[in-house]
Amino acid sequence: MTTERRKRLIEVAFPLEEVSAHSRREKNVRHGYISTLHAWWARRPLAACRAFIYASLVDDPDSDAERESLLREVADLASWDAVRHPERVIRTDDEGGSGLDGTQLLERARRRILKCNGGLPPKLLDPFAGGGAIPLEALRLGIEAEASDLNPVAALVLKGTIEYPQKYGQPDSRTVPNYIRATADRGNQMRFTEGDLVEAYRHNPLTTDVKYWGLWMLERAREELDQFYPLDPDGNVPVAYLWSRVIPCPNCGGQMPLIRQFWLARKDNKRVALEPELDLDNHRVDFKVVEGPDVTGNPALATTSRGDAKCLLCEQVVEVENVRKAGVDGKMGAILTSVVTEGSDKTGKKYRADQPVDNRVFESAAKRLNEIRDSNSSDLAISPDEPVPYDPQNLKVRTYGMMTWQELFNDRQLLALTTFARLVGEAHGEMLRNGLEPDYAAAIATYLGFAVDRLSDFNSTLCVLKSAGARGITHTFARQALPIVWDYAESNPFAPRGAGWRNYIEYIVASIESFPIDHQAGLVTQRDARVPSRSSPKLIITDPPYYDAINYSNLSDFFYVWLKRSIGFLHPDLFSLPLTPKRDEIIVNVYETNGAD
Repeated sequence: MTTERRKRLIEVAFPLEEVSAHSRREKNVRHGYISTLHAWWARRPLAACRAFIYASLVDDPDSDAERESLLREVADLASWDAVRHPERVIRTDDEGGSGLDGTQLLERARRRILKCNGGLPPKLLDPFAGGGAIPLEALRLGIEAEASDLNPVAALVLKGTIEYPQKYGQPDSRTVPNYIRATADRGNQMRFTEGDLVEAYRHNPLTTDVKYWGLWMLERAREELDQFYPLDPDGNVPVAYLWSRVIPCPNCGGQMPLIRQFWLARKDNKRVALEPELDLDNHRVDFKVVEGPDVTGNPALATTSRGDAKCLLCEQVVEVENVRKAGVDGKMGAILTSVVTEGSDKTGKKYRADQPVDNRVFESAAKRLNEIRDSNSSDLAISPDEPVPYDPQNLKVRTYGMMTWQELFNDRQLLALTTFARLVGEAHGEMLRNGLEPDYAAAIATYLGFAVDRLSDFNSTLCVLKSAGARGITHTFARQALPIVWDYAESNPFAPRGAGWRNYIEYIVASIESFPIDHQAGLVTQRDARVPSRSSPKLIITDPPYYDAINYSNLSDFFYVWLKRSIGFLHPDLFSLPLTPKRDEIIVNVYETNGAD
């Protein structure tokens, strides 16, 4: 006689409206969240993953009243406040909630899961784990999680999410090293933490070491690169250099800036714009910065529309096919138009036109980059000369002549990135000399490699200034594609705020601190989903790729080529190929054969 299987809660009911609301709210979380560890595409909301896994692993209660009570708990546990502020009551009984705080909700969820699964934590497998949302929430619920992905970038992100924090972030799990004590004794600890540095290390050695070695890298990078990011004479810090791509006009032979708009800052109390100055004798266009009442005309007008471009000198319109041809023929360049600066007076950003010294400094950075290239004796080029995959639908940059990944960066950006990538290896060597075990040092260095990737994401020629509200710079992957960008913003990695190295480290540390560490580490592997799991999972929950929606391998090559240079020596099994695996990827890619242009 067989016993009828008892239904799980999710088969009967689910608080869809509340969980959807919590998932939408997560889109606005920008600090201490999984997405700030490392970019990945189409990550599932943590709220939905947490609620879905919980409802899939607990039995449907016997009565309607018990079911309604459990649904309120599932809905409240999906709240981000339950994770980030566990001491808070999420919703009171009067508000239609459980009346429990985050700690109580999580403890009750873990106990209920154990009770409904024979007293043992079930084993969960996500064979398309990607950015790690599902296995992360499984760990949070006390479940043994295994995560795998074919993509090596995803595999590294998974290690940084469900393996390293749980292995190395436990309180009082390591002896405080001498370099931490020496830093605290010198009184320099305020650079690392607002509290006591030794206590911070005892609380979480991993995050403290990531911050320490990240700032160690910053100091050495500053020694090498500071001359290429000089302060203005008034002491203001240039935080962004604004560039416009240019092509020669086929009609008048003059310089054609390609600009999507002339606004630099546009909000109620601040109006700043570029104003072109036409030099007809020399066939060139210069720019001045105008503010407030001096802003005239319509700065929202562009010199480009749907790829077509208009010459400001002769008003000739150049069709998109000829703009692309100029790029492919190597005739597309870039000119500096203006500089965004910040001072210590907290009066906000200031804007000025470019000056001859700005171009001289840039040229000196390009010269230094070439010197480093000439002195490189490694088989691996210092800047990524690997080809951009042929994908004219999603990687449109290649149709404009950007055939290798290094061509998505200007020379100063490449100099900064190659310097920081090299310093990851030097930091790792210093860790070993200071007595850290190889596995732990590799974990720290992996996060530093993530910071290099974040630098590449916020410092390519595909980043643009957000003029509306004067809100900084967009990152390269504002979309799940790489379209051409006409005018771009080059960030200063030494900027005290915004798109700077110190901020990248802070965001990564805050992300690590948001991960659960009171559970054993997850199992992470890089493998084809057709290869059987080693852990005999009881439950498989996954969100597989959708047909041709996102070409993960092509997009992730952007990060793969920098990770190979920063931490490839630590993970040779993940970086044995020139680019990420593509043939076995479970998506439809009509350009897989790298067709002829």
